[in-house]
Amino acid sequence: MREIVLDYQEFVSKLDRAKPVHHTAFLRQVDKYGVYFEVTFNVYGVAKEGHVIIFEQRVKFEGTPAKANSIFTQLTADYAKPLGSTEGRWES
Repeated sequence: MREIVLDYQEFVSKLDRAKPVHHTAFLRQVDKYGVYFEVTFNVYGVAKEGHVIIFEQRVKFEGTPAKANSIFTQLTADYAKPLGSTEGRWES
């Protein structure tokens, strides 16, 4: 089972901090002209109950795919690094 949580504080409260935490992001073009994009940023961990838990944050922006790098860097600093996360993911 995977649980997706959209509230960061809820995610942290359910997270088993003794297990590794990982993060990743995906970029998606949301229009046919290549002007609007969406970054889906996920932080993966194991819940205290033993299942995979995922924090998900989505950011829509106008620009180029290169702008996604700065968004990824900021999301990593805000949500992943405070938990000691490394790039990767958990799957079940």
